[in-house]
Amino acid sequence: MKKLTLSVAILLGSISTKAQTEYVELSSNKLFKRSFITYYGDNGKPLDEDLEVGVLKNSGHHWVTYTGVSEVVVICNDEKETQRKICINDECNRYYSDQRVFKFKIKDGDTLKFYYPNYNE
Repeated sequence: MKKLTLSVAILLGSISTKAQTEYVELSSNKLFKRSFITYYGDNGKPLDEDLEVGVLKNSGHHWVTYTGVSEVVVICNDEKETQRKICINDECNRYYSDQRVFKFKIKDGDTLKFYYPNYNE
C-alpha cells in the first residue's frame, strides 16, 4: 500500500509541477494604425474558452502578468523591417517583428509588455 501511495503522490506531483507554455501572436496594420495581439496556452482548454484578443490604436502597449507559465512563445507577423519593444518586467529590448518567433523563459509573477510597432517612419 505504501508503494502505491508513494507512486500516486509522485505522479500527481509531476503533473502539478508541469508549467504550461503560453503563445502570443502579434500583428499590425500600418494603414489603419492598429496593433493586434492574441493570447492562448497549451493548458488543455478549448480554444474558444482560452483565446483572448486585444487591439491598440496609434500607441501604447499590450501587457500580461503570468502565473503557472514557464515559457512564452511570441509569434510576430508584422510588416518587413518593423520593430517592437518587448519588456520582461523592466528589462526591455527592441526586436524585428516581421515573420519571426521568439521564446522567453519566465517565472511566476513576470510581466511582459509588447509595445506598439515602430514602422521606421
